[in-house]
Amino acid sequence: MKDWLKKRKRDMRREFSVFLVLVLALTGIPFPVRAGKGQDTASDGWKVDCAWSVLSYDDFWEAETDSMKQPKMVVTYRMDHAPRDYVPGEIQFIIPGIGNLNRSSILKASKLASDEEDSEWSCDWDQEQDLYTFSNQFSVEKGQSLSGGFQLLWTIESRLSESGYVQERKPVFQIQGEEAMELTPLTYRFSSWRDRYRISLEKKKLPAEDYETADQNYIWYEMETRFDKDWLARGLSQSSYSIAVELPEGKDYGSVLIKKDGKQFPLEQIETESGERVWGFYPFQNRKGDLGSEYETFFDCFQIGFLKEHFADGEEAYRTVTVRGHLDRLYQDEEQWITAAGELEQVKDAVSFTVADYSFEYAGYLYNHRKWCPSYENYPYHHGAPEDYSSRMNAVNMYSGKLVQFRLETSANRDYVQKAFREEEDLYRGVQKL
Repeated sequence: MKDWLKKRKRDMRREFSVFLVLVLALTGIPFPVRAGKGQDTASDGWKVDCAWSVLSYDDFWEAETDSMKQPKMVVTYRMDHAPRDYVPGEIQFIIPGIGNLNRSSILKASKLASDEEDSEWSCDWDQEQDLYTFSNQFSVEKGQSLSGGFQLLWTIESRLSESGYVQERKPVFQIQGEEAMELTPLTYRFSSWRDRYRISLEKKKLPAEDYETADQNYIWYEMETRFDKDWLARGLSQSSYSIAVELPEGKDYGSVLIKKDGKQFPLEQIETESGERVWGFYPFQNRKGDLGSEYETFFDCFQIGFLKEHFADGEEAYRTVTVRGHLDRLYQDEEQWITAAGELEQVKDAVSFTVADYSFEYAGYLYNHRKWCPSYENYPYHHGAPEDYSSRMNAVNMYSGKLVQFRLETSANRDYVQKAFREEEDLYRGVQKL
């Protein structure tokens, strides 16, 4: 019964192939042709062709987003009144793959005619050459007419594929012991859109804990850069983010310190990817890979300190500084760094501010507290009996002198504000009183 089903399935496949050829012939639909070319004819009468399923010998994909596509190659053959017998393994198609499109390794076709158990064709893949050799597993008798075909399909992911890839290679048809026949060359092209980046630089006051442990000879700020992006079809190979600091005329750049990743260092003159020399530093340089994943926003933070001796007093114009950030990108499959912003991008930002010292600000209360008995209460803010009865205290223990320990916790709440802002608030309150 099983053998009968296999034979019936094979016969149906052949019948469908004949039906397809007849439909194409009767309707005049052009089956994969280019420049008027149809099936090639071998010396012994085999008519064969290999083309893309888009009815062309050329196929291409310009990927705009993180997506997947499945290009398909179609091989057809036909014989009218075979001049002799053909045994299994005597008929071969040698088909070039497009596996080198994959950036990291040679990609194997995800679907082959030989994958099915009862396939009429066997396949051997030469990974190094990326060639698929199909050999017939069926016999052809002298005088027999037949036609059919098979397909190869690749599953391509845009972000894993090499932009700018172009391949033109010739499939080959061969009868064992006879001269091979080259078919029409097949071309495949691929390109992809780069991810887009937008940065925003923001100045923040230093957290209270950091302020208390910082060098009090300096006025410190925290600088945070947010890297938003449009996750498209091609990511970064490397990226560099530079910070440039501009001080008022006459100010010494040696009076500025940077704290980053637990290290403290002064500004220095650096050269950006565009060739400009500035006073600053690189929060990161030649960083590998994308800045965050598809659903993750990347942030970079550092602290900058200004020597009080030079910046605490004086006119505002002599205490106004500018901090600039600039993102340079090197994309996958490219050798040239991109320093300018493309469409819908922002790769540079700047923040200007007046340096002013901090002062302590009373937040309305100095501390809060809580009392909690971990052994016999549910939660720190819920003093009911434990839900688990085994955790409750038995009455016997209450009258036997058992000591119950409570935990008392307190925390101080404090904050800091720039003195300049505090003075403005005090002045405003004074005017209101008048």
